[in-house]
Amino acid sequence: MYIYLMEQIIPILIAALVFGYQIYANFKKEQDKARKRQANQKPAPRAEVPVQPKQTTETPPAEWADWPWSAPSAPVAKPAIEHASPYKHEGYAESMEAEEVMLLRKARLKKEQQKLALQTQIKKIEIEEEADHVDFDLRQAVIYAAILDRPYK
Repeated sequence: MYIYLMEQIIPILIAALVFGYQIYANFKKEQDKARKRQANQKPAPRAEVPVQPKQTTETPPAEWADWPWSAPSAPVAKPAIEHASPYKHEGYAESMEAEEVMLLRKARLKKEQQKLALQTQIKKIEIEEEADHVDFDLRQAVIYAAILDRPYK
């Protein structure tokens, strides 16, 4: 009885081990493919944002004078980084910038209105098509025909 049981279990165990090994091998192949895909992709370029230093005008506390490191003796004001705008060179006024913003807003509003008009036209066409479409029920038509044209008198 014990030998008979072993004869049945051993092939099942071998098949399970082979199946498990195939799953592991396929997993490793997919991992290698994923690494190759990631190696081929270039990282996205980062936009450099200028860091604006904080202006410090505070004086150090009086108890810092006792510390071994040297504390700043006078308040230090760091200059702020001024971002250059293409509209602030000579010849451009700030009103030009405001006018351009208004023109862009008007253009965007016009596009939105056109889009809304097209959507309403599409809805009207869909409603007309639904009104023209008549559902025909063959079963109901046969019943009505039998009622109107009776085969017997």
